[in-house]
Amino acid sequence: MKETLLNLDFTHWQAILLSGLPAFLNLFIFIYVRIKFPDDKISNIFSFYLVALIAFQANDTVTRMSASYETALLWNCILIGGTILMVPLGLHFTLLFTGRKKFLNSLAGQSFLYLPIPVFLIYMLLNKEEMSFIYSPFWGWVSNGGGSEFRLYIAYWLGMQGTLTLFFLLLYAWQAPPKSTEKKQSFIIGLGYVIPTIYAVVVQVIFSGSETNLGVPLTSTFMTSFSLGILIALKKYDLFSIADSLKTQTILEAMTDILIVLSPDKKIQFINKEGESALGVNNADKDSLNMEGIFSGGREESEMFMEKLFRPALEGKKTLNYSSEFISRSGVKIPVLISATPFRISITQVQVLLLVHDMSELHQTNKQLALREEQLKEKTEELNSFFYRTTHDLKGPIASIIGLTRLAKKDNTLPMATMCIDKIDQSASRLDKILLDFIKVMQIKEKVREVQLINFYTLTDDIIQSIKYSTGPDIVDFKVWIEPRIVFHGDEKLIDSILYNLIANAVNYRKLYAEEDPFVYVQIRKFGNGIMMKVMDNGIGMKQEIQGKIFSLFFRGNEDSKGTGLGLYILKNALDKLNGRVMLESEVNKGSTFTVYLPDLNPAMPVSDLNLVYSSAS
Repeated sequence: MKETLLNLDFTHWQAILLSGLPAFLNLFIFIYVRIKFPDDKISNIFSFYLVALIAFQANDTVTRMSASYETALLWNCILIGGTILMVPLGLHFTLLFTGRKKFLNSLAGQSFLYLPIPVFLIYMLLNKEEMSFIYSPFWGWVSNGGGSEFRLYIAYWLGMQGTLTLFFLLLYAWQAPPKSTEKKQSFIIGLGYVIPTIYAVVVQVIFSGSETNLGVPLTSTFMTSFSLGILIALKKYDLFSIADSLKTQTILEAMTDILIVLSPDKKIQFINKEGESALGVNNADKDSLNMEGIFSGGREESEMFMEKLFRPALEGKKTLNYSSEFISRSGVKIPVLISATPFRISITQVQVLLLVHDMSELHQTNKQLALREEQLKEKTEELNSFFYRTTHDLKGPIASIIGLTRLAKKDNTLPMATMCIDKIDQSASRLDKILLDFIKVMQIKEKVREVQLINFYTLTDDIIQSIKYSTGPDIVDFKVWIEPRIVFHGDEKLIDSILYNLIANAVNYRKLYAEEDPFVYVQIRKFGNGIMMKVMDNGIGMKQEIQGKIFSLFFRGNEDSKGTGLGLYILKNALDKLNGRVMLESEVNKGSTFTVYLPDLNPAMPVSDLNLVYSSAS
């Protein structure tokens, strides 16, 4: 067989060059396309077509070089695949170029293009003796297209596909707008396909059954006009322009915005990597996706999108910066700005390209700005209230002291002097209390947190003894329960301020006349990674409508209150410093319960001195 394959001569060198030179030219085009143009579907199919065309032209070349019928037959068996594959690949390229992807992606389209090929190849290889060659003094050994009826069917099938290729190219050129790039591209490519198609149909279909037919065997040579036409479109009219390279996976994956492509029937055709990540889907899921499921507003929002963006885009209009909200499969809501633009995939087919910008970070920034603005507003209101109430609250005791002093001067009898001194002492004490609370507020706002292990037994006992000293030892029944050997790290001064104001508030708002004795119950225990402090009382309680205001600056629960209105404001500032929170339950005439949660500021701090800290409580 080796001797048969190499049984060649170059007697017919002119005929050999007519098919050999085009083969080398197409090899150059193949290398050029693979190096210069993007690795996408249309360039890949064109490359496959070039390989098949080179094999077809090489088949013509080596059969003309063959010195015997047997050599020509063997070379034809080896290279016949290129001859059969070239025409379907040319049609495949044309369908891609003209935008008929729906047919290509269907089972019917793939079957029409490629299903008969394995059958044809197997038949021709098993029945190679049916192949018919004629010897010509100029051309050498050349296939005359004769043979069995089945080979005639193959010729008809190839001729039909070649005719369809030409038809779609000319139809595309006819439908393209005048002077458009598409018209120029399709006209050049179509012109390159006209000559070999007409020649192949006439020679290999109409006269394929003739045993003596030879004609002028230049089908493979003329096919180069098709590849040259595509090459001209490549270079002169940018068939693979940057618009095509944008379809490549590399650039799509580099996009920081979500990209979605919708078909006219509203089906999702494509989602880029950013969209997959944000929505928790992938392109494999796109058949089960719909826009209604992507919008957080469901059907109503989806219909609004169709009206405002989708339908105008199908009509050729562009819509920018439509505000909406997506929802991912994990339930996360994503504020977005959507721009819709028509995306033409062919002369007759338009899809909708959605460019979606995730506004989450901007919304978060706006929320933070709004929060800071609200905090600034609150601080400004507090400052205004502070100055107003300071002048008001300080003016009262000072005016009282001045008035009492003048009264004592006018009436210097002993009973009047004693009464005035008592009143002056009360006013001075109130003034001192106001000033001390002001100082506490400023100290807490400016304080740097200090972390130490807290002894709640000692802390609570000191607070209760201080309150008993100022109000009387038996005015309230105090009950305390602290979880044994509780370990907690925090700022002792801030925690002291919180507990003091809670307990003092419970004492100040006790019921003065009641069947049951007033009590204050303090409970401290571990809670998660911190502690829970609960202070309960059976005092006068408070109405629901004022419970949200009690932590405000200078707020007093009722008109009879003699406090400064700063106690719970001090407590709230201390809580903010410790990242704590407070809950209130209260009912009029039944009492109140304040529950404070504080995180441990340093749970990793050593507790080797725990026995020393709690030795006084054992």
